[in-house]
Amino acid sequence: RFIVLAGLGYSRFEDRITGEVETSADSRLGLIYKPTPTTSLYASYATGFNPNFSAFDADGAVLPGEELRQYEAGVKAEFGSNLLLTAAVFDIEQKGQAVTDPASLDLPPAEQYSIALGKTRTRGFDAQLIGKLGPSVRLIAGYAYLDASLLEDGPDLDNDGNRLGGIPKHSGSLFAVYEFGGALDGLAVGGGIFAQSRVPIGFENVSFYDAWAQLDATVNYKVDRWKLQLNVKNLT
Repeated sequence: RFIVLAGLGYSRFEDRITGEVETSADSRLGLIYKPTPTTSLYASYATGFNPNFSAFDADGAVLPGEELRQYEAGVKAEFGSNLLLTAAVFDIEQKGQAVTDPASLDLPPAEQYSIALGKTRTRGFDAQLIGKLGPSVRLIAGYAYLDASLLEDGPDLDNDGNRLGGIPKHSGSLFAVYEFGGALDGLAVGGGIFAQSRVPIGFENVSFYDAWAQLDATVNYKVDRWKLQLNVKNLT
């Protein structure tokens, strides 16, 4: 009923153009508990590292790499053969994330430079439900809540506590597919909606993109191992 995963890793990153080298030692630990054959409860911890070789400061120096730490817990469960539920809560902390320096926004894009944020945190919850309504209709529904904020700002800035740019607090989708039978066996049509709340354009939180929703549709035909599919996005 219990599965344990533990790992240690060492990485060396080298940019052969600039000669920059970064090294990292990372770890991960996970525990899975299966109270039933079709239900899994899990918890995990992991650290990570990403180099910022493509991010340069105002003096042309490469920014230090980005450090990552993540906690996550969740559940995956099957209810019969027609319903699958996955859900998770998580806490992700990043240090040294590279973003465009606000002081360079008036410059042409090719001349803009970057700064490293001190520390950011994303806490949230996401869930997905995949199921069948009878023999012909499949449903896929999902929802995510993301509280992404700036804990410690970079130098010469004053944005502590602000939301991170481009990340919606709420987003979700609902998609349905109808599979025909009889003379139309193999044909399926579907449609759905994706929506998200407004997002800040930058971490200064001065301006925002409005909330929006998008309607999509699909039709496909399957024969043996072959499937031909046409997707149409943003019908409106």
